[in-house]
Parts: sequence; structure tokens; C-alpha cells
Amino acid sequence: MSPATDSRAFATSQAEVEVLALAAHGMSIGVAPELGGKIVSMVWDGREFLFQNQSRPLRRAEYGASYADFDASGFDECLPSIGACRYPDGPWKDADVPDHGELWSIPWRTRIEANAVHQSVDGIRLPYTFSRSIELLPGPQIQLRYELRSRSSHDFPFLWSAHPLLAIEDGSQIHVPEPVEVIVDWSLDERLGPQFARHQWPRTTDKRGGAVDMSLIGDLADGFVEKLYTSPLQAGWCGVHHPSDGYWVAMVFSTTEIPYVGLSINQGGWPVDGPGYFNLGLEPCNGFPDRLDIAHRQGTCRTLPPHGALSWEFSIFFGLDDDFPRDSVSSLAAEVMHA
Repeated sequence: MSPATDSRAFATSQAEVEVLALAAHGMSIGVAPELGGKIVSMVWDGREFLFQNQSRPLRRAEYGASYADFDASGFDECLPSIGACRYPDGPWKDADVPDHGELWSIPWRTRIEANAVHQSVDGIRLPYTFSRSIELLPGPQIQLRYELRSRSSHDFPFLWSAHPLLAIEDGSQIHVPEPVEVIVDWSLDERLGPQFARHQWPRTTDKRGGAVDMSLIGDLADGFVEKLYTSPLQAGWCGVHHPSDGYWVAMVFSTTEIPYVGLSINQGGWPVDGPGYFNLGLEPCNGFPDRLDIAHRQGTCRTLPPHGALSWEFSIFFGLDDDFPRDSVSSLAAEVMHA
């Protein structure tokens, strides 16, 4: 069946939100244009790789709402901040930036063309246009291309983070290039210390001196949750492997464009008022921490010049192996850097 024939639109069982489906090269994705362009499903070889929230069905969001009040699933985009804050600079100084940014809760313009989805959306309180194209390629590979364009005569500081929440299980293992440190943005009950505490990846100790392997997923009943950021990566990749069946997913990018990865490791600890979810945010990003005002103050965000534009991209690969193929994924990252 051709990619064009595979591409189709349909209404989900959550009748409030329409999902556009695209299938090619053994992969399929579902995208919800009116729900922040959310990628609601990402399947390869019959396996769903994104977290599906069975307790909170998809529904239309409201601009400025709390992310936790909605489905908190799938793959969203966060911009110009991940955490709620006041905008730090320019004529919009002190404007409220919503939780998880502006993009996840508003409708996007969308068109499907062959085996690709092209989308764009305008900022609400800030003058920018954000564009994303998703293409299904042989490999199997999902390529995501982005552009951010300022419509202002002032500098535009921002954070961007991809926000895919991946399905995990007891024993799943996170992989990032080593050696690397991780920096705490938030850890429930300060299990791994206060904000900006640093740990060498992957093994460390918690506040009570207990051994912790941050790369190894435990059990939902553990009740842990951490949001960590890597220090600047030496190579542009990250991934997770599921030893129970051998499936893995990896993300590959240029460290010039995307120097960090956020790790939102949720083992039943969030939402804090429960019941907690079991998922992994594996989040290529261009700055840290979650709040733009703090990142701007410490010089760890990006800034567009007046009427400037910035483009970047990353790719998602899937596979099936007894172990995570670090060497192969590292080679893909090296090809990206030298392209």
C-alpha cells in the first residue's frame, strides 16, 4: 500500500478530538492538530512507543491551563518555556507563560502531503511562528524538522523542548552518551537533591545514601519522579531499550542545534496528588531548566534576533536487539554532525 493511500484522517473514540493518521515503511503515527499538534501515537512493528493515558482521554485544552489537568500523554512541543513563569525580557517582560508553554493547548494549521505532515502555529502572547514537519522515512526513521520565526523587532529569548512521553516497563533502560553529568531540575522530596544538584550518570546515591541507577526503570509502585537535564552532550543521541522484548527507540540530532536532553523519569510520582503515571520523557532540548526566566538569567536559553529565524531537526529510529546498539546509534549521530 502506498504512503499516500496509507495517509488518512479519522475521528478517535474520544469524539471531541480528531486525529490524523499517517502510515509508511512499517510505521504509523497519529497527530491531533487541534490539541497542540500532539503526536498521540507512534507505532513500529505493531508496538506502541508513546505513553497512552487510559485514565484521561484526549479532549480539547484551554490556553493557559495546567498540563496536569489534561491527558499528559503522547508527544507535545514546549515553547517558549517548559515550566510556567513570567517572560523575562523585552516588551513582553512579566507576561505569563503557561505551564508547558503556549503550543500544546492551541490548534495548529495542518496539511498532509504523501508520507509527511506539515504544521504551523502562531504564538498567543508572544509574536512568533513555529513550524514542524514530520516525515516517515525508510530506516525505520521519523524525521522532524522545525523552524521558529520571530515577528518582533526585539530579541526573543526562548526554550524549546520536544516532549515525547514514552511507554516504559520495569527493567527499561535509558541510554545517553557517556561520560555525562545530569542536573536536577526537580526531584520529588529532593530524593536526588535540590534544583541544580549534579550527579554523574548513571549511578549515584540518593539523599539517604542509597545506591541509585538513574538509567534503570523500576516499578510504578516506587513512587519516584525526577526531572533531570544532561550537561552538554558530546554526541547527539539518546534512547531507551526494553529488555523484555528487545525493542528500542533512539533520537539522533546535532549537538550544535540540540545540546541537551531532558529526562522526565516518572515511576508513579507525578501527578503528586495521584494516581501517578508510569512514563519517560526523553526530551531533546536547547536549554535548561524548565523555567525560561531562570534559564535566561543564567544564560542557558536561546535568543532569536529581531525578525530572526532558526531551524533545527532530529530523527527517531526504532529497532529490535538483545542490547541497545550504542555503536550504531553513535555512528548515526556522527553522520548527522558531518552532514
